Amino acid sequence: MIKKTLLVIIPILLVIIQVSFLNSFSFLRDYLNITLIAIVLVTVYAGYRWGLLWAAVAGIIFDTYSSGGFGITTWSLLVPVILIYYLFRKLLASKSIYSLELAVLTATAVFLLLQWALGNIYYWLNWSESPFLLTSLYFRSAVGQLFVHVVILAALYVLIKLIGGKIKARFFISDRAT
Repeated sequence: MIKKTLLVIIPILLVIIQVSFLNSFSFLRDYLNITLIAIVLVTVYAGYRWGLLWAAVAGIIFDTYSSGGFGITTWSLLVPVILIYYLFRKLLASKSIYSLELAVLTATAVFLLLQWALGNIYYWLNWSESPFLLTSLYFRSAVGQLFVHVVILAALYVLIKLIGGKIKARFFISDRAT
């Protein structure tokens, strides 16, 4: 029960950290989406349902804080989870660093594309006040996000492998010892 409660509270805390703290720094605001990275990790390691739950909770909270149209961020987070699920289910069976990097690249690219497309659809329907323009700043931010997300996920993968092996060695009895 406590574990499930924490798994619901963590995406809320990540969004609050991103919206309140990370937005204070231009580099972090433009190039880092910790919530998206966490959703990719949860989808790959904890499963499709947890990834969808995290994406839905985080998206609704993002949309609540956003000045844009409601639902843009929620859909932009949900669709990459579905794509990652099918990517791992159909094409990539192993959870190697390469498959995780492909997952974060896919998720980030789809997230950014949906943000742009849905933002413009909302603008054309007069549900939003300003369109998402494809400027050089947008492209620089998109490429920067792709690069930063790949580097961070690679570092997290190495950390998970190091810590995961040490935790298993310390707390679980192997079959060879018996």
